[in-house]
Amino acid sequence: MNTDDPKVHFVYNERWQQVAAYRQANGSGVDTHPKEQFVHHNAGHGGFSRVRRVA
Repeated sequence: MNTDDPKVHFVYNERWQQVAAYRQANGSGVDTHPKEQFVHHNAGHGGFSRVRRVA
């Protein structure tokens, strides 16, 4: 790792789950499109899991 490596900015939702990562090249602005995006499911949300019910 050196000073020429791009910086990565992580974005989190209100539950502190990572939802995106944006890259910033050295000396320029942050990319307008994320390098990575994450989609979280709600299995178990509300006290039950549909996965358990199927199994």
